[in-house]
Amino acid sequence: MTSEYGAHVRQLPARLTALDANGRAAFAALCAERLLPYYRWFHLTEHWGSLAALSNAIELAWRCVVDPPVSAQEIAEARAAVEAATPDSEDFRSGLASRALDASAAASYALQCRGDGSVDSAVAAGEVAWEAAFGSEQTRLLRDPSVAHIAVPSDLAAAGSGSLVITEEDHQDKSLTALRSVDAWSVETAHNLRRRFGSPLLDA
Repeated sequence: MTSEYGAHVRQLPARLTALDANGRAAFAALCAERLLPYYRWFHLTEHWGSLAALSNAIELAWRCVVDPPVSAQEIAEARAAVEAATPDSEDFRSGLASRALDASAAASYALQCRGDGSVDSAVAAGEVAWEAAFGSEQTRLLRDPSVAHIAVPSDLAAAGSGSLVITEEDHQDKSLTALRSVDAWSVETAHNLRRRFGSPLLDA
């Protein structure tokens, strides 16, 4: 159980510094993949956006890791497609828009991380994935999500120890450990990591 709100996210910079650029990019891509079901749910409910734009961006991020080089133009075009598919939460009444926005942001960070290899980009992807889980737990706790609600410390603690948050933290922890042991990248290596820590949509 999480002992302190946000403690996991605060530990990410140090842990990601221990990885090389490929490892950080793979971590970001895995975080983005786990948010795909949120976007798919939003897309099917609101009939807006493009799941393909996010999926293609993630596939490109992995291709950058496994089979470089990929042109800067191709990355820029993929990020532009994700941006075009990113919802404005003010345009939709459903709370699903916020989670779809998280998914879009994570996909963009995954591409950015492959482009710059920075710890900051990887941390941002991990933080977005954590916040998506946390936000979903907050929604679960609200009796009426349509009514404005001011969170109190007990609410934050309850959401921070919810099953979705714990699962996301577990995926991040275990994927970080697995990535530290990768000596050489291959399609098979990426495939195994994605099966273990990615999205169930990969099996669809």
